[in-house]
Amino acid sequence: MLKTHLRQSAFSEVQNEGRILGGNDQLPKAFARKLSDKILYNRPVRKIWHDPQRAEVWFEEEGTTRSIRAPWLVIAIPFSVLRQIEITPAFSDSKMRCLHELAYGHVMKTRYAVSRKILGQAG
Repeated sequence: MLKTHLRQSAFSEVQNEGRILGGNDQLPKAFARKLSDKILYNRPVRKIWHDPQRAEVWFEEEGTTRSIRAPWLVIAIPFSVLRQIEITPAFSDSKMRCLHELAYGHVMKTRYAVSRKILGQAG
């Protein structure tokens, strides 16, 4: 039910090209709203361990290394940071290749307005 509710709150107004109306940052914001009491901030992740039934994450908290186990894990870490974290066992070859080879691009959106109708354009 939580998955369905998150999907509905984040994707209820999806545009044709698959982007989330209002910005793709609406997805992590929806997670934060629904899971805010479970999110731990300012705790650098040092290691991720997983198997098909559960995951465990080691992180630093006030100078001490702690861990948390859960049935599943959502990783919302930029690749540039995730590359520095030990992942055991490694994800599939294709996921690890993606993690190590993909880079973030620069995107710029430009809007403009005209004071009169442009010839040849309908509407």
